[in-house]
Amino acid sequence: MLRRGTAVRRLMWVLLGAAAVAFTVWALTVQPWVEPPSETTPPVTGWEGW
Repeated sequence: MLRRGTAVRRLMWVLLGAAAVAFTVWALTVQPWVEPPSETTPPVTGWEGW
């Protein structure tokens, strides 16, 4: 009984570590904190008179 509890606890720590690694890799590749590029360009004004 005690061995089963230790094995379950160890498995939970391994799963938690794998989830942390997966989240870190995802965050570094997707970079959700970076603002996406704008899809439209601002109008160009003020250069017609040159």
